Amino acid sequence: MDKMGKVSLRYQGRLRHIGLGRAHAGQRVLLLIAERDVRVLSEDGELIGRCTIDPANGYQALQPPRGRAPAQTVRQERQSN
Repeated sequence: MDKMGKVSLRYQGRLRHIGLGRAHAGQRVLLLIAERDVRVLSEDGELIGRCTIDPANGYQALQPPRGRAPAQTVRQERQSN
């Protein structure tokens, strides 16, 4: 993963970029890919998010896991405590 929180993968011969967010920048992640479905896991196995690759777009939007607040909200709550 790069400094901006993006990870890249090749799908149908083209590079695709998945934005995970700066909260995850520099972390090692595991990509589980089945056809167009992608799951992104942290090193300890926690689901960071998922997406379905849209072949028409180079940038893929990541959907956070269900029932989980976005990382920015969690970070703000930690800072206020």
